[in-house]
Amino acid sequence: MSEIPRVAPIPGPINQEFYDGLNRHELLLQKCRDCGKFRFWPIEMCPFCNSFNHEWARCSGKGTAHSYTVQHQVMHPAYPAPWVVLLVELEEGPRLVTHGLMPPEEVEIGMPVEIEYEKITDEITLHAFRKAEK
Repeated sequence: MSEIPRVAPIPGPINQEFYDGLNRHELLLQKCRDCGKFRFWPIEMCPFCNSFNHEWARCSGKGTAHSYTVQHQVMHPAYPAPWVVLLVELEEGPRLVTHGLMPPEEVEIGMPVEIEYEKITDEITLHAFRKAEK
């Protein structure tokens, strides 16, 4: 797994199901029941059709590295540098910012990636992405 320390979020009513899914090693996103589109971050109203009718749906956990940055500055001694921060476009459409589990020299825009789950605390597991198996 990663050597980068992660800060644990504090889930709230709108995103609790997202974090509960990560704890079960499932990537759950809101999906509009009216237009059928996935969305991320969790919000009350669909940004595509303005519906308040949604469900939580399991995603594949597969996507493409849409963009990335390499963090070189050490903000704290516990944070080794450099490390990769990815913008992943999921197969289902939404994009999410995530921790990249690859050395900076191996990351490429357009490369296929897949989810890994990083247990941060007993209550919180977060997503990270690694280069997909062929």
